[in-house]
Amino acid sequence: MSIVSELEQLQRKKAELKDRLNSIEETEKTLVVRMKVLEERLVIQALERQIQVKLASIEELKSRMNELQSRLGKPQKREGEVTARSTPAISQQSRQAEQPYVQR
Repeated sequence: MSIVSELEQLQRKKAELKDRLNSIEETEKTLVVRMKVLEERLVIQALERQIQVKLASIEELKSRMNELQSRLGKPQKREGEVTARSTPAISQQSRQAEQPYVQR
């Protein structure tokens, strides 16, 4: 093989390897971007789950508040005790003091 043909063969090989390297680098870039997309989807899913948990908590709190408010609005009459409805002069603070303390 002559030196000129060897040089041409080496240059072709070099060009092939450069093309292959470029192709591999493009594949790597694509995979990195796809991985970032998947990571973002996972973060979004986690945030959505946290939102659902918080919304459920809020609904539970609202339900408890409604229950407590209805108990305040409808005090249970004890034997011999006058209720707030039958005595309009009783203040809201007095009515609240009549209710048993609810602790959670």
